[in-house]
Amino acid sequence: MQIAGNPCFVCSQTIGLMRDGAGCLRCQRVFHRSCLTEQVCPNCGESLLPTDTVHETRVHPTGPAGIGGWMILPAIGFVLGPIVSFVSLVRGVTLFSAVKAAGYGGIYALDLLLEAGLLAFGLYVVRRFFDKKRDAPPLIVRFFVVSLGATAAFLVVALLTGAEIFAVETQKQLAREAIGAAIWIPYFKKSKRVEATFVN
Repeated sequence: MQIAGNPCFVCSQTIGLMRDGAGCLRCQRVFHRSCLTEQVCPNCGESLLPTDTVHETRVHPTGPAGIGGWMILPAIGFVLGPIVSFVSLVRGVTLFSAVKAAGYGGIYALDLLLEAGLLAFGLYVVRRFFDKKRDAPPLIVRFFVVSLGATAAFLVVALLTGAEIFAVETQKQLAREAIGAAIWIPYFKKSKRVEATFVN
């Protein structure tokens, strides 16, 4: 593992001399000794090895790690999704009186409530994702499942109450969510990048 010349994981500054740095064999991160408060990797919690031991130890690459590769796509979605949901929710609240006057107040209130709940859950998942927490991948899978379940339940309610205008849009939304879930649930369950990234 090369320490000198690489950026410190904590401060992002280049480590000048080998003796000024420390490294973690588990997650392959390097640090300035002065940036550490204890001899434990701040990224994965593994005990850090002395510099000479790290330098002499051959390490097999752990594979891709970090928010890169295909993981860029859900990362973009996790940034834009809550923004779009929030704007949609605010717009929906402003239209509530008109929708209620048209006779769809109850189902529209349910739609807004589900959207607000998914937004809150989504914001929590996004925070765990960007903090690279170990529980982020299973939370993302749960988010997809909950979102699909909520959308399917809303579709059933829309069909039972005769609110066809809601049912048509909900069917489209359910199809989009099902495609997304079919792609990203297996990715977050099996990807080596996911396994190597979410270690905090």
